Amino acid sequence: GGYKIGSIDAKKMLGYSPEFPSFYTDMNCMDYLIYMGELGGLSYELALKKSMELIEFMNLKDSVYKKVSNFSTGMKKKIGLAQAMIHDPKILMLDEPTANLDPTSRFEIINSLKRLVKEKNITLIISSHVLTELELIITDVIMINAGSLMFFGPLDDAKKLLHNDLLIIETSNNQMIIDKINRINISDIKEDNGKLTISTNNLHEVKKELIKIAYENNIDIITLKDASVSLDEVYSKILTGKVGE
Repeated sequence: GGYKIGSIDAKKMLGYSPEFPSFYTDMNCMDYLIYMGELGGLSYELALKKSMELIEFMNLKDSVYKKVSNFSTGMKKKIGLAQAMIHDPKILMLDEPTANLDPTSRFEIINSLKRLVKEKNITLIISSHVLTELELIITDVIMINAGSLMFFGPLDDAKKLLHNDLLIIETSNNQMIIDKINRINISDIKEDNGKLTISTNNLHEVKKELIKIAYENNIDIITLKDASVSLDEVYSKILTGKVGE
């Protein structure tokens, strides 16, 4: 039941928002969305209805009749996302949707994308270098380096490639922990802001050893918790060929 690639029907299934969207300088928010809807094949009445819904969805009610050219970067990202959705696409392609935004605007865009997936059942294809934010949305990941496909599959499978778990511990004597712990099951130990992050292939055994060292040396354990591997770490390891280290 699919469509031929490049056909009009196939294109109607796609919505696209570039990193730097362009706008007509003389159009306000409402006029622009209606115009884009009509270009996408909607009647004026339906384009108006969809525009009003998207303005509400993207929280642009206070800017309905403001010229898009005067919008902030964050607002332009929102209107760019709205125009990509005007014709109810099944697949939404986004290029760097949170790039060059302040923290508040990034949070709003991320929340909008989460709602899209949950409420409208849209498939998102996102190109981004902000991997920490992607983890909040994606289920699958494609990693490309210099035109070569490095990984394609579920996010959880990508994280499993590292074969390591992370353990965070904060104690009254971190240096003694570093000096005494057995390194057989540990690939890396980093200290930052008074906490140790331990990369291990045997989480259970390392936990037991840490507790034993603390008990035998009268060291107070302030924090001891598991930490998930970040997508940034996975990306770095895969691209440098250090998977499993």
